[in-house]
Amino acid sequence: MPSSHASTSSTHTISRWTKLECYFFNHGANIAFLTLMIVFNVCMFVWGVWLFIPGIYYTDNEILRKTLPIARGGGRLVTWNAACLLVSGCKYFWTLVRKTPIRLGFPVDDIMPKYHRIFALTVIVSGCIIHTIPQIVNYATQSLVPVNGQDVWGDGISPKQLLYTGSMLVVIFTMFFVTTLEKVRRTSFGFRLFWWCHIIGIVCSGPLLLVHGTCKGKPVTIYFLLLPIALYLVDVIVRRYCLATLQADLVSLETHTDGSDNYVKVTIRQKEFQYAPGMYAELRISEISHHEWHPFTIASAPNSEGTVVFYIQAVGKWTKRLLKLAKQQHASGENGPVLSKIGIRGGFGAPAQNYFSYKHIVVVGSGIGVTPLLSVWKHMVATCRADLDMTRVPRSKSFRVPDSIKYSQILLDGDLNHVDVTEFDRPLISIPIFAAYYSSVLETMTVNICIFVFALTTEMAIFCVWLFGLTMEGAFFQAVASMITLTIFGTKIVASTVAYGKRYLKSFVYLLELGIFVLDAISYGTSVSAIAYDRHKDRIAYFYVSFIVLHSVRIFHFFFSTARPPKLKNSIRNGVNDNTDPEAIKTITGVWVGRTYQGMSFAAADLVDSLQNLTQGFSLQLYASRDKPEDCARNDPFVGLGHRFALKSGRPDWEDIIRRALDAAHLSSDGEGENVGVFFCGSPAIAFILQHTAQEVTAEHQYNNNGSCTCRVRVHKENF
Repeated sequence: MPSSHASTSSTHTISRWTKLECYFFNHGANIAFLTLMIVFNVCMFVWGVWLFIPGIYYTDNEILRKTLPIARGGGRLVTWNAACLLVSGCKYFWTLVRKTPIRLGFPVDDIMPKYHRIFALTVIVSGCIIHTIPQIVNYATQSLVPVNGQDVWGDGISPKQLLYTGSMLVVIFTMFFVTTLEKVRRTSFGFRLFWWCHIIGIVCSGPLLLVHGTCKGKPVTIYFLLLPIALYLVDVIVRRYCLATLQADLVSLETHTDGSDNYVKVTIRQKEFQYAPGMYAELRISEISHHEWHPFTIASAPNSEGTVVFYIQAVGKWTKRLLKLAKQQHASGENGPVLSKIGIRGGFGAPAQNYFSYKHIVVVGSGIGVTPLLSVWKHMVATCRADLDMTRVPRSKSFRVPDSIKYSQILLDGDLNHVDVTEFDRPLISIPIFAAYYSSVLETMTVNICIFVFALTTEMAIFCVWLFGLTMEGAFFQAVASMITLTIFGTKIVASTVAYGKRYLKSFVYLLELGIFVLDAISYGTSVSAIAYDRHKDRIAYFYVSFIVLHSVRIFHFFFSTARPPKLKNSIRNGVNDNTDPEAIKTITGVWVGRTYQGMSFAAADLVDSLQNLTQGFSLQLYASRDKPEDCARNDPFVGLGHRFALKSGRPDWEDIIRRALDAAHLSSDGEGENVGVFFCGSPAIAFILQHTAQEVTAEHQYNNNGSCTCRVRVHKENF
């Protein structure tokens, strides 16, 4: 049924500012992190180029003057991104990070696989193209001659080990790239090839990089990779030995078929295995492979019996062999299992873990992506009351702020990170109110992202200018940038102090902004001194890292402050770090999208069994996009369970689903405001639709409440 608010967008014009705020609420942390990574990569490349410019490196060969700087710049990109790649691959480390408040301000959900792939692709492109092509030109033209000896380095000669190790690294990087292509990895043989190439490549590329990454006889690469390698080795040791591999008993193997798709339900029992809902684990089955571990999302909730359930789609060689074993067991009719002990290790963190940070939750799965939905749903059924009846929640039109509420009260008492300042139509009648308004402008998502991008890109440009010896030009640009930043943060500190007094001066935000202001004041003085008196020119370089660190801490703290739920805000303010109490969760909406009900029947029975005697806050809808309405009515497993549970034909009305959850959050927020957490696992296309819909619904909700409401929708996605 179409949403009752479909006409809202046609009768009201939602400001572009509001839409930007809602967009940055879901994407701001990723934009900030990508900006930070781009700045670091540019600086690394420029630093590598600088090592071989005239005055630093001397050569009479015209070809070497052009090729060596480019090659060294590419080498620096390989070194830096290889370090980031190792850190992003530390599974247990990121599992621990997910248990801390850092997850609210930093894009932990996208570290693996999104940023892991970006780092890997950057290493491959930088190593095989930017670094290798100039070196091919050097060797082809004999501008660079390889000779024996480790310490040989000079004009036109280099150790042979650089040629040998470099050639092997190109082969390994190419192997990485080919085997990670989806068309290769999704084939029966491709995943096993991908797995073995990954293992061999990691073991071989590390030592080769350390040997190859020498500059004038100095092992520069080890300075970058020492800590990441140590962290990765500790992570592997913890996963292999501290998180000891457990041997689980097989309880059952069941097969399900939906056209060409085949699924295996694996149920095992291991009482010592510990995990949280939404996590995934790695399995090893000796009858299939003695060495291969495969990750699968856990579909069950923690229980006293120690049973763990997995739904596995047969798409590769390993999973198809599992399907064959399951069919053999079913055909034999034997009571005993056909498999011996199953190895299991984990659990490891995933986006769905964060559901207890919200009082209003929407869990969405498409296809086999229903597995985290099942785990989270079953756990919440067992632990949460969820007593808010969503069918009785008033719609958004009744949520308009009464005229009696003054904007002065909103500005002075509300959470200014959420105020839509463009919606003000009341006079700013006093200096404190005007100061609060100006301060709120600088506390918006849009302005903070712009300040962060401006600060980092400016410092990056100044660093590049200064590095190439243009110190006077660098000092001039640093003085201009410092003056702009001084103006912004100076007026921000003054305005916030006038508006909020001790409330602002006691905050961590004040310390960060004061630090930026003081650092800019010193930078401005140093730059003016360099321009006027031609002294202290080299001291400008001292400020680059400090600027980047302070601005990065400030922006990610801002995302954390915006995303944390009110319960967590109060807990941290009181010195306690705790998530939302399961008893405090108000509404839980489950949505599962599949092509046909037959394709969802493998897990539908588990869902139906969990629906008895649930409170009014629970609702569950299954959508069979290719089934006809009469087919859904005939196969509906929820008959007699109430209107909150249904099997429907077609595709979900995402706007209506998310709006209902947001309206419920608004009703139950008691003026503090509540964020709605949407947790999705499945197709990237649906993930995009959910994020876009969340932004539009939040923007509309902000408009309907004149910018005074702090309720927003945050999407956590896990694509497969």
